[in-house]
Amino acid sequence: NHTADNTSHTKKETDKEVMKEIMTLCYLTKVPLQFSKQQIVVDPYGRLYHKEQAIEALLRRMENGNDELGSHIRGMKDLKTVKFQFQDGDTKPICPVTNVELNGWNTAYLLPNSKNENFNVISERAISEMGPETLRSEYGDDILEVDKLTRLAPPPSKMEEIQERVKLQQEQEKISKQKKSNKKKRKHTKQIVDTSNKTIRKDSEMTQGVRRRVQSSVQSSNVLSTLFVKDKDKHSKKNTDYLFIRS
Repeated sequence: NHTADNTSHTKKETDKEVMKEIMTLCYLTKVPLQFSKQQIVVDPYGRLYHKEQAIEALLRRMENGNDELGSHIRGMKDLKTVKFQFQDGDTKPICPVTNVELNGWNTAYLLPNSKNENFNVISERAISEMGPETLRSEYGDDILEVDKLTRLAPPPSKMEEIQERVKLQQEQEKISKQKKSNKKKRKHTKQIVDTSNKTIRKDSEMTQGVRRRVQSSVQSSNVLSTLFVKDKDKHSKKNTDYLFIRS
């Protein structure tokens, strides 16, 4: 039992060190996060980056296929901007509700659609003490579903679970996007067919109009021709009668 307790204690301490590192170092470059000087972004796994370095890594991936970030980051849409509150005269992020330091040990969540323009990270303690409904008006509806939020600097023991959830979510997004694309294609195809049918009907109507005009012209010509023939016959008969009389 004593050995088991020591192992558990060691694991917790190791987890704490990892969580602290994720919360204080850029996951890509391993340099200290410049919270007050650079924009910070978080990936779906809760890892923090300097935004500029993350963008450069994405560009390198596009240029030479060198993936330094991981397939879970498909592009900038998977890197959410993090807005922290800080203690006066300090660069350490704190929870804007409880003022507890967000050092990796205190569980914190990203609220991507926060109505608060200045802060979008809140501690689990704040949600527990204040209640989601109380914080909803300021931090948005995301707070109602904590299990779907991105947890900043999660413990290694939770990483496998988080990775599975992110993978499933991204697959669902892909299926949804494909369905929308197929629906858009069907709509576009229908528009083409409808346009073609209208063109065919219009062409048919034009053809019928031309045919009627031609038929009308032919009939008019036939009437004129008949009249001309009748006049010619009358003239011929008159000449014949005249010759007969003279004879």
